[in-house]
Amino acid sequence: MHAKEYLTSTPLESILTTGGDKLISCTIGCRMDAAISTLDKHKVLSIPVLKGGEYTGCISVNDLLKELMAELKAKNAHWQDAGAASFTADDLISVGKVLTSKSVGELEHAGSLFLLNAANSASLHDFIVNCFDIKDQHHVHHRVYVCMAAGTAHTVGAGATTVVNATPTSPRASGKLEVTHVVSHLDIVRVLAANKASLGGMAEASLEALGLDEGAVFCVPAATPALEAFQRMAADHKSCLGLVDPDTGKLVANLSASDLRFLSTPEAFASLLTSAVDLRASLHGGTLPPVGTVTPGTMFGELLDLLVSHKLHRAYVVDEEGKPTSIITLTDVLKRVVA
Repeated sequence: MHAKEYLTSTPLESILTTGGDKLISCTIGCRMDAAISTLDKHKVLSIPVLKGGEYTGCISVNDLLKELMAELKAKNAHWQDAGAASFTADDLISVGKVLTSKSVGELEHAGSLFLLNAANSASLHDFIVNCFDIKDQHHVHHRVYVCMAAGTAHTVGAGATTVVNATPTSPRASGKLEVTHVVSHLDIVRVLAANKASLGGMAEASLEALGLDEGAVFCVPAATPALEAFQRMAADHKSCLGLVDPDTGKLVANLSASDLRFLSTPEAFASLLTSAVDLRASLHGGTLPPVGTVTPGTMFGELLDLLVSHKLHRAYVVDEEGKPTSIITLTDVLKRVVA
């Protein structure tokens, strides 16, 4: 059996029943400081937003990144020309006061819902292709909220599944859209890692042989002010950046949008003036956490184990000198197994 066949024969329901934890969420009127604290406490990247118990959208670390950039521009429209030096600590604290006092409803985005039909027979392959929109080049969904109750006026059939683009203004046919589960790319990769024997020869194939070592990688010098590194991230529409030693070019750390989860108080915003590498270390008790790295010769099965064991969303491909040459994301993995 090959990866595609395995995913086609495995029902989505099989991974939903392994849950049981209470779904983490927030209400549409929740303040952003509380929402950011929730993201940080539970170490998640996104949570559904509820209004009267019904799904209305979601809030993510990428929404926080976008709003941070918007508030910085509102404070100083030309700050990018002079960089982080445009702001004082007090300036950033004032930006933090504005951002953290906003309601979640002002920042949320529509997200996607997946409604299980009565048969509950959607396959993991259908789910990856049709619900994550994995083959879309620009708008892949990294997590999907699952509802058990069906019924909406805006549906798109996808095999045995129904995918719903539920915006706050979408008319409802009947019943509430009550979220019961969240399924992320990492959830699917966990299934693949636990069933490597069902992937045919793919688990033993090298990343180079599978063409997974060819993606572009974006890096900045480790001493770059965190504020400027996050601005680069937002401008390039990326969720992470590699931090490299400017003298050797070696990868020393990874900075991602999830690192913004410390911004739950206005005073925390002043830390954005520190270097990206120092900020990263400060968020982990003063020491830099190891970066997930692989080489072109790493086997696909080893990559799966690395991602799952460390709950990583990406692994950097490095050469023999430790210089980053590419990056492999969870999305890249899923695109390869459904190809």
